Amino acid sequence: MVLDIDEKITGPLAVSLKEKFSNLVNTKTTGPKYYEITSCNAIKSAGIKYVQQKYHLQKNELIAFSDGENDIEMLQEVGLSVAMGMQLIM
Repeated sequence: MVLDIDEKITGPLAVSLKEKFSNLVNTKTTGPKYYEITSCNAIKSAGIKYVQQKYHLQKNELIAFSDGENDIEMLQEVGLSVAMGMQLIM
């Protein structure tokens, strides 16, 4: 997590990480002052899929709440998506 960084730094950092490590890391903004770098395997949608399979749930039986870009994949895996506090474009 990178905190309180100027977009002049995070923009080129994101481009560079995607070019060099796209198969290893995901990069997302998680708020106006937060920039998140995680493993490609550490995604919330994987957790949703795990719960869905474990409890034999249908997509329309799932709901997710979001407050940032790092939640987009999770929101796409559920029947009802609720975005709070910021505008997400999907």
